[in-house]
Amino acid sequence: MISIFFMHILTILLAFFWFFVVTGTGAFFLKRTNPDDLRNPELPFLSFGTGLVFVGYSVFVLGAVGLYRPVALTLLMAFLFILAVIGWQRMSMGLFFVSHQSIKKSLFAQKRTFLLLALIIPLGVIGLLLVLTPEIGRDALSYHLAVPKLYLKQGGIHFIDGNIAAAYPQLAEMHYLLALFLQDDILAKAMQFTILGATLWGIILLTRTVGADLSSALWAVLIFLSVPSVFRVSHTAYSDLFVAFFTLAAFLCFLGWAQNRSDVRLILAGVFTGAAVACKYTTLIIIPLGCLGVLVFSVVNKTPSLKALRDLFLYGAVTTALGSPFYLKNWFFTGNPFYPFFFGVFGGRGLDADQARLLDLFVQNFGMGRRWIDYLLLPWNLSFRAAFDSVAFDGVIGPVFLFTLPFAVGLYRNAAALSILIFSFVSFLFWASSAQEIRFLIPVLGLLSAVIGAMATFYRKRKAVYFFLVGVIITGFAYNAYSIIVHDFMKIKPLRYVAGLESREDFLSRLIPVYPMYRFADQNLPDRANIFLVYMKNYTFFCKQDCYSDSLFEAHMLGKMLREASSAKEFFEMIQQRGFTHIMYDERYLTGDWSPLSPEEKNKFVECQTRFLFLLKRIGPYRLYRLSADTKHIPHQNRPFSSLFPYASRYGRRCQA
Repeated sequence: MISIFFMHILTILLAFFWFFVVTGTGAFFLKRTNPDDLRNPELPFLSFGTGLVFVGYSVFVLGAVGLYRPVALTLLMAFLFILAVIGWQRMSMGLFFVSHQSIKKSLFAQKRTFLLLALIIPLGVIGLLLVLTPEIGRDALSYHLAVPKLYLKQGGIHFIDGNIAAAYPQLAEMHYLLALFLQDDILAKAMQFTILGATLWGIILLTRTVGADLSSALWAVLIFLSVPSVFRVSHTAYSDLFVAFFTLAAFLCFLGWAQNRSDVRLILAGVFTGAAVACKYTTLIIIPLGCLGVLVFSVVNKTPSLKALRDLFLYGAVTTALGSPFYLKNWFFTGNPFYPFFFGVFGGRGLDADQARLLDLFVQNFGMGRRWIDYLLLPWNLSFRAAFDSVAFDGVIGPVFLFTLPFAVGLYRNAAALSILIFSFVSFLFWASSAQEIRFLIPVLGLLSAVIGAMATFYRKRKAVYFFLVGVIITGFAYNAYSIIVHDFMKIKPLRYVAGLESREDFLSRLIPVYPMYRFADQNLPDRANIFLVYMKNYTFFCKQDCYSDSLFEAHMLGKMLREASSAKEFFEMIQQRGFTHIMYDERYLTGDWSPLSPEEKNKFVECQTRFLFLLKRIGPYRLYRLSADTKHIPHQNRPFSSLFPYASRYGRRCQA
């Protein structure tokens, strides 16, 4: 118990250290500009965002030249720490206590503030408890953390065969790489939770910019924090909150530029737009919308044409400079800057036409249909029919936005609110035409939460409307809180692990059925082993040895080899030629009735298994074999499995190719 308590304290201290370094580094660079036009409460927020960009790209450059070595990473952290100390010295601590009396009068003197804090703080405590547990998020274990771990193992950034998600923009993953270097996956989760706190601060700043008072801004915080999808990713090492933070920061700077035409704010808007683009492909829509916004506000403010073109070029150049490195990295390694998408245009290393087709099918499978009636019903379905671990949007929003946003018509004279609503609407249309996962809407939900906060101030004198809004928010909070408690806290049950009454192995085995197999391989196979993973959920983060898994379509290479091989012996030789020493798989997905393999291919695999594979471990449906040409054993029994896709059971219905 003492040991686990020490680890929790160390995690929290390292998270604070990371926050200190990131914010201080950002302050170092901001103070070298002309921050006089930045309001005092904004400066720590923008310093943190600037530091996120600089530290992330510093780690990226180190990996690009192959210097992910302990000495190089330690020297980098020492250099960043020195910059951070200088930055904190230049950023007066008085910034955090500016207008103390006005804050006390407008915030703590109001009873509704204590009510809101009484709802917000328990969510934060629950979130912290979940943060202090090992990572169980699928995407984190397959690429958000698995890819940085491989980069550290190989000493630099490189092409990872089979894992198409390893080519996604990786600015957030650069910070997770530091977490794995300094400690482990729990520190990466603590970083994500810190990003949540910074995002909530950004929502307060944006709500104030839109016209709300400080206490009403807490309504916006409560709305965003209580969205179940937001809460779930807040304690998982994903990149969605990085995107939400950068989107908020970019919008805040853009609105500031529209008001006072400051070059500093326009440059920062470009920096944060580029940073969002460097985190996730779905943010590419921000670039044309940002450029359009520059032109629209230039026309509204009657800016001379040359000045408008200069502003447009400045924003576009900064955005491109900050957003392009990871796309150039993809181009260098795969020949496709948007890998694995747009295969028909750019192609891509390690992909073929069948995989590209299946990827498009998989993306379009999310949601509740693509007919015109489905699009009309989309707001209702998102609010009431969405579900976690389902193709029905794979998340939960709740009803708050559906019932409150119509009242935004009262803000039609508020230019800032109108800008947010237009941006959110276009972004929503873009989202609806692509992968309809609620996680990808989180940046928009942050912006809309700020608008609802402004509505709380606007309608305060209209008692009927105001109490209706408050009633909807409280009801929505209760609805969402139930989802949070049931789907996160009660499912994960973090208290035993946090209290030191449950080991890491027992915790992971309880929540991840396949984990004991990975643990067995980690403890019993030699370091030189190379494992061929088939339908093992792509949890390559758990692999100490070299391994290969077809991400998303986990039997693609195996099926291709079986089709090309004329016999079981030839199939075995093909596996050997690829350097595999072991094969680990889930028999439900490989030899069952719903297997993507034909009967002939399944028979060929079973014959190969009988003649050339030696069983090392079996746990439930999971099997681990060693490649051996001499050992024979009894073949395993075939069992049915549920879908073509390796984790279709997670989404609750079968996907047909």
